[in-house]
Amino acid sequence: MIEWLDTPLVTLFDGLTVPRSWLVIALASILLAWIAHQKRHSAPLWAAFGVGGFIAGSEIVRAMVPDAVQTLKRGEMPSA
Repeated sequence: MIEWLDTPLVTLFDGLTVPRSWLVIALASILLAWIAHQKRHSAPLWAAFGVGGFIAGSEIVRAMVPDAVQTLKRGEMPSA
């Protein structure tokens, strides 16, 4: 399932890809905004926090975790 979420939907410009996970989080953020609207809180603010927080978190994790499809040469150990 992780591979499905990380599959790019659209490639923008030269290398910016929009994965499916961003779409799922955007929909979840819209749901969060609707709940905030029903409870009389700032819906756009909560939607922005939801989308922005996920994108920031996913980029931090992506920077920390090495590329899963990289190939190692014989005898080379993967780094932590």
